[in-house]
Amino acid sequence: RYDNNHPWRGHLDDHHVHRGDWRDDGDDSGHVEWVGADRWPTLGDVVREVMDWYYANRDQLPNPDIYATPLEREPRTRWNPNA
Repeated sequence: RYDNNHPWRGHLDDHHVHRGDWRDDGDDSGHVEWVGADRWPTLGDVVREVMDWYYANRDQLPNPDIYATPLEREPRTRWNPNA
């Protein structure tokens, strides 16, 4: 979990990532890495990191090919209520 909303003791700035083991239900606050504002990832960087993580761990996941069902709701356009 990338986080820049609060300082972390010993870090030069607020930009850090919490890393945890998905097999452990424990708190991930003990696995905090400083990232820094200069190395803060883009959304594309994070998507690539998640993709790499998925393929590295896929065989250990309980049901890697099951997807959540899409939300069933009427789409609303807030910027144009007459649409």
